[in-house]
Amino acid sequence: MVGPGNTPLVVAGGGGGAGFSSGGILDGGDGLTGPNGGSLLGRPGGTDGNGGGASRSNGGGGGGGGFLSAGEDAFFSLPGFPAAGGGQPFPILTGGVAFGGGGTGGFGGGGGGDNVCGGGGGGYSGGAGAGPESAGGCAAGGGGGGSFDAGTDQILMAGFQTGNGEVVITELVPEPASLVILGVGLLGLTVIRLRWS
Repeated sequence: MVGPGNTPLVVAGGGGGAGFSSGGILDGGDGLTGPNGGSLLGRPGGTDGNGGGASRSNGGGGGGGGFLSAGEDAFFSLPGFPAAGGGQPFPILTGGVAFGGGGTGGFGGGGGGDNVCGGGGGGYSGGAGAGPESAGGCAAGGGGGGSFDAGTDQILMAGFQTGNGEVVITELVPEPASLVILGVGLLGLTVIRLRWS
């Protein structure tokens, strides 16, 4: 959610993509309630609203997009072969392209994955993309994206969601009945004051 001049008001961090290793499925990192994206094994998550880093080994997932900049593309050494792409920043917000049968990053700037490693989650700051391990699998799942809230009296809670992500924003305002009672009370005070004048 953005305000005037595309100023960020509330940006939720998405979870990172899953990976696969010789030991089985590796879960992606959860979306984070803080502003920085999750880091992985030396690959940095994004900070200050920027995209996350990606694997510098041969293959791996792209970094998650941040609010201000795209996530880093993963490295792939063979000429003419695309690497998994980083997620795109605001206002584009598209996920990074996949490589070799991996998953494309989701809306919100998730990094693309390759056939074994997941990309970083998008958010205010992007999560780091996962890199491969020497045994041919992935070393970890993608890092989660960081969140941002410009409001006061913030309560940011990480949730659990199966499937696509979900964000619930609840505005706390007085109930209509309370406003009516307040209005009647103020009107009564005005009448009393007029009688005393």
